[in-house]
Amino acid sequence: MAANSTAPHMHMVMVPNPGYHPRGDFTLNSGKLTLDGEPRVTFGNIALYRTGLFRELPRGEKLRILPLYRDWISRGWATGECFSGRWFNIGTPADLADLERELSSNLRERPAA
Repeated sequence: MAANSTAPHMHMVMVPNPGYHPRGDFTLNSGKLTLDGEPRVTFGNIALYRTGLFRELPRGEKLRILPLYRDWISRGWATGECFSGRWFNIGTPADLADLERELSSNLRERPAA
């Protein structure tokens, strides 16, 4: 990819490490993501990307995104921010069902206005 190597190409929203992922994914330091260091945070599955990152990837093939993230972060192309509000990982239908139960329970417990 012939792009400016100093400009951010990806901006990721990170979250504090959930109990099931205590070691986190990456380090966020002064708005830059790095592969090593402490403290580590977890990718919250929200990001903005320059479309050029995907231009040369093969079409119609399944790809693993983590190796791409690691490459782009190692090149210094990734910035990030940490979201410390409520966050839910919705990776499976069971995760979605758990969240729906929690939200429904919260609605039932709220006092009428």
